[in-house]
Amino acid sequence: GVGASPFNVLSPAALSGPAAVTALALGGSHGVAVGMDGGVWTWGSDGFGQLGDAVAASRPTPAQVWTAPGRWS
Repeated sequence: GVGASPFNVLSPAALSGPAAVTALALGGSHGVAVGMDGGVWTWGSDGFGQLGDAVAASRPTPAQVWTAPGRWS
């Protein structure tokens, strides 16, 4: 999720997104982060809707898809 193609990057890199993360989950081709404010950010492959934004398009950088308290972005 560094804004490059292909999405696979083999070394750590800084990402845009929440300033502080309380939870992080990584799949084989996508990632999900929960910010300190409860917002949810997703990035990566969206072949099966796993990014949660109803767009069905992959993206290389994090985008907020849920805002606290409980609103879809």
